[in-house]
Amino acid sequence: MIVSLLGLQVFGCLLALFLATSSSSMAVIPNYHDKAIHWDEHRATLLASEQLGWQDEIEISGPVDIFENRDITIYLNDADDRPIQTTHLSVQVYRHTNPNEVFVLDFEQAAPGEYVSSLRMTDSGLWEFEVEATRDDSRFVRSRTMEVFSDGPAKVSR
Repeated sequence: MIVSLLGLQVFGCLLALFLATSSSSMAVIPNYHDKAIHWDEHRATLLASEQLGWQDEIEISGPVDIFENRDITIYLNDADDRPIQTTHLSVQVYRHTNPNEVFVLDFEQAAPGEYVSSLRMTDSGLWEFEVEATRDDSRFVRSRTMEVFSDGPAKVSR
């Protein structure tokens, strides 16, 4: 009787250990420690981005094919609401429940200030979009949280 209870306890501990270490939803944000160490530089970059006056808007369509790919469109405008021609546009995307899986998107310019890419987004929930755009010596950085729905377009959460 006691041996079976001790065996049950050991099995329960091993099961808890397996569940705690195998779940991707309990992952830490990528490069979190490095981001924390360089927070002051990052904050200065964010302030410089705000001073540029650039505005970004992200649109995520509903699923466009049977593989649940979605079109992601980013609009970039300057302080005078003119389209921005970037020399570099980089966007990192990850789902809040699985931050270990980071997607780096390549965008094509569809029109002045309009950049289009696609991504397979099968899961609804909160997704983080980290946008970095450069033009000449100007660098724009912004992070957006978007709520993606399984059957329709997304909306900005913050």
